[in-house]
Amino acid sequence: MDESAGEIALSVNDDIVTVSLTGEVDMVSVDALDRDLARALETDPNGLVIDLSEATFVDSSILGVAITLARRHNVRTAIVAPTVDAVRTLLGVTAAGAIVPVCASRADALQAIASADQA
Repeated sequence: MDESAGEIALSVNDDIVTVSLTGEVDMVSVDALDRDLARALETDPNGLVIDLSEATFVDSSILGVAITLARRHNVRTAIVAPTVDAVRTLLGVTAAGAIVPVCASRADALQAIASADQA
């Protein structure tokens, strides 16, 4: 099995949806993410964490789907950024940080969502 193959996992904890990406996540996964994340966001959660901390590559369409769905459902969102250059480059090129907070850890992302809730 190719250890770099990507996975997308969705979880809900304390009314926060987390989408965790690991390995190399390419556009082949975009339809499943669109369907599954849209279903999760229909529950009207308090926030969305896009956790890229374990990703080694993320296609821009994956990030686009997640952010577009979050905006469509008016869900406060934060991204957990990895230290991997390829993914950090994607965040810079897409200017994702201008749309949602980009954080160093999941705890920071949850704090950013809570802070936005109080604003």
